[in-house]
Amino acid sequence: MIAGIATRLAALPIMLVSMIALGLVHREWTLDQGQFAWMLLIMFGTIAIGGAGRYRIAPQRTPS
Repeated sequence: MIAGIATRLAALPIMLVSMIALGLVHREWTLDQGQFAWMLLIMFGTIAIGGAGRYRIAPQRTPS
């Protein structure tokens, strides 16, 4: 569970840097030119919302 929270938190700085790059630094870029930054935003936004899922490091809980 801790790794899932860390995964979500680790995605936020990458999203922040991508948003700053697109919004402030490369404002004149078209969608074609900024497609890698948009892809990063979509991928890490999905990870921030959904978490690590079954690929987490935390041990599996067994039903008792």
